[in-house]
Parts: sequence; C-alpha cells; structure tokens
Amino acid sequence: MGVRTPGFYSLCSPLFSSACEQPKGSPRIVGGNDAKNGSWPWQVSIREGSNHICGGSLIAESWVVSAAHSIPVWDKSAYLVNLGEYQLLNPSESLVSFPIKEIYRHPSYTDIGFSGDIALVELETPVKFNSVIRPICLPASSVEFPSGMECWVTGWGDTQYGAPKTLQEVQVPLIDRDTCNSLFNTGSYPDDPQGINPIKQDMICAGYPQGEKDACQGDSGGPLVCEWDSAWLLAGVVSWGVECARPNRPGVYILLPPYADWIQAEPEGNPLHFKSFYYPVKLLSILILQVTGLIFSIQKTKRLVCAHIANQFLGILFSSLPRKGGVEAWGDILAGGGG
Repeated sequence: MGVRTPGFYSLCSPLFSSACEQPKGSPRIVGGNDAKNGSWPWQVSIREGSNHICGGSLIAESWVVSAAHSIPVWDKSAYLVNLGEYQLLNPSESLVSFPIKEIYRHPSYTDIGFSGDIALVELETPVKFNSVIRPICLPASSVEFPSGMECWVTGWGDTQYGAPKTLQEVQVPLIDRDTCNSLFNTGSYPDDPQGINPIKQDMICAGYPQGEKDACQGDSGGPLVCEWDSAWLLAGVVSWGVECARPNRPGVYILLPPYADWIQAEPEGNPLHFKSFYYPVKLLSILILQVTGLIFSIQKTKRLVCAHIANQFLGILFSSLPRKGGVEAWGDILAGGGG
C-alpha cells in the first residue's frame, strides 16, 4: 500500500483583522499549480536537517497538527518546523524555524493506513503571527463536511515531474466514506490495502474517480482545508493513498472533527484553549461579531472552534459571554454588552 511518506506538504489560517478568514491565492502536488506566496499562511514544512520530510498545519502559537506516521517520536531533536516557507531552495525573509519540544501521537495510532494517524507537535518557542504566518481554525466535533464540497490541498510533495521547489496547491472535491470504499473495491493495484472497506470512520477521501489530482509522497501530515462561510477550516490531515492520482484511488485523509476533543484535551491541561462559537437556531442570517478589529463569522446551527487568538492578544474572555440563548443574547453581544 502506498502512503504519503515523509517529503512535503501543509497549511494554516488567518489572524488579526479577520480571524479564521483568509483569501486563497491564485491557483504541485499532482495536477496542481504554484500557490501564491503567503496564500496558505498555516502551511508547515517539517525538516530533518535540510530535507523536507512532511507537512503540517499551524493551529496556535506553539502547536502544529501533522500525521502520526510522519515524525518518529523518539528522535524529535533531529527535526525542525519551518513556517513562512514558500520556495524550498530559495529561503525568503519570512522563513522562521522552530525546534520541536514534544510530539503527541493519538493513542489509537498503530500504523500508516489505520485510524488515529494524527499527531500534535509542540514547538519549543511560540510563533509570532504576521501576514504570512497565521494559524488555521479547527472544526468542532459536530461539524460534518459534505460530500462534493470543494476543498484544497497544499504542499511540496511529488508531482508527475518529481518534487517541486515552490509550494503547490490543488482543489479537490470531498468523497464520502461509503463512496470511497466502493472506489477502492473497484479493480486492484499491487499496493492496495488488504481487506475490503479500508476507509474507516475517522477518514475522508478527496479527489476524482479518474485520478489526475491528488496529494503525493512528501505531502503526509499536510492540510486538507475547506472554506466555510469565509472561514478556512482544517478538514483533514494527509494520511495515505495508493501511489498518487490513480483512477479509483483518491487520497485518504484523517478527519479533524473526530479528534477535536482530543486536540483540546491533549496534552493534559488543555494548553490550546480553543473555544466554540454557537449560532442560535432561531436566527436566519449570519451574524458578524466585531470585537476590537476581530471578525468572527458564526454560521447557523454550526459550531466553529478557533484558536485562542483573542484571549492571547486582546484579553477577551469568551467564557464570560452571556449564556442565555436566542436573539436577545446575540443582541446584547453586538450592542457591546455581555454581562
């Protein structure tokens, strides 16, 4: 079974004036294009020496999400996390490197191609956000990404012509688990996983039945991101695949919502302090909450978990917002109340 072996790939989200909102750049990953510099500011390159081995996504000042299989936990001192990177062989002034303090694999992880292929990487020192280095928002456990939704994969993984030097991006539709299992049960390849229905509950596929566009070797751990009401959410982490861009073998990603609670609770003490934002069912339009320059989009009946940007930088305590429901509560908030 081919997997997204260590090489290249990753993504991230915005901050200051538009928290969790970031326009993508102009549209190599297989079938993709050069990304615009800074268009995916959460993109991480995890390095072993000077070699890019895999990707990841910045989710908070000291935290990155990646694939559990990408980085050996017993030798974290051999690795660096690069942010603000665009061209691998032409370092920009925005490039910064961070030693790894700790790696937390999900306890259910056993091997590549199985459930639980997700890890939290703690940086030795916090990141300073800027226009090209920002965290991406995380979906709450209740969020469901619909089949057919167009999302984006980025990284420096292999293309048809080898590993690219410039960050690549490709747009791919989501494929639900049942449909993806049907595709994997169609025909056979030497590298196919054993057994039937290899796509498990915590996985989602993205790509096309005919192939052509996909993540590839070196993209492991990198992000699958979807735009949700002008907010970029980390929908998945590149996990495995049968080679790259083969017909009936779309890329396989670990879904983020099933691991939202674990990310909040691991390591012990909940250092990420993510918050959930609730949209009252009675309201029929999208409310925009503006607090000292930050704009949060809150969608009806959906929950959005975003890093503690406001708490860290502005001292806004979202836990102190009114707990009464309905239109009145949001009216108080928008009017500047909240007691």
